[in-house]
Amino acid sequence: MKRPEYVHTVPVTLHPIDENSKVDAFQLHALARLYRNVSNIKEILDYAAAVNKTLDTNDTDGIYAKESKQLFDFSRAILVIKPEKMVSIEHFALAFNRAVCNAINGKICCTNIATETIYHMASTTCVKRALEIMAPNPQVQDEGTNVLIVYLCKIEDAGSIDVTCIFNDAPEIRGQLACIDELGTIFKPNDLAQEFKINPEELNLPGGLACAVYNRIATRRI
Repeated sequence: MKRPEYVHTVPVTLHPIDENSKVDAFQLHALARLYRNVSNIKEILDYAAAVNKTLDTNDTDGIYAKESKQLFDFSRAILVIKPEKMVSIEHFALAFNRAVCNAINGKICCTNIATETIYHMASTTCVKRALEIMAPNPQVQDEGTNVLIVYLCKIEDAGSIDVTCIFNDAPEIRGQLACIDELGTIFKPNDLAQEFKINPEELNLPGGLACAVYNRIATRRI
């Protein structure tokens, strides 16, 4: 069955150091949609910048933040990603999970959830370079642009949530909504293999390029 979108939920429970404080439990929700032939990329990126400006953007670029759990101090965020830099939607999900795990364990490279996720999706260990690789260029006005948009939100209460209601101020996306599984057909295998420094022997292993990329995300040292 074709999937028009991808929904990912991560339950988080933070146990306080002080036994007199209460446990902080919440859910992180992600809704991802793939669009083809988008003609208003700049408008979308401007909206994402406006939403994300409330996040702490003092990125440490490889140095541990003083308080890693600040990654969870947000209500909503949005990622705008080049789909040609992804092997699948699981590429995002694994990076997002890694960002959450790092925050819980006190080992983050960025100080907000959006940038930390992008950082783990990219092939580089430089935060600034990761953003350049993964995000569309707002100066390129190409009506044939493909883009993956991920809406993130933090929900204190368990249960279902309509993520789109939280982003009801978002601009209309002038493009065609595509099946999320088409992510696996957009990227160029040779380019990604080179970017992630994946050798031919790895490509011949079960799972091929996708598993090699997932392995990079899972084993990246911080």
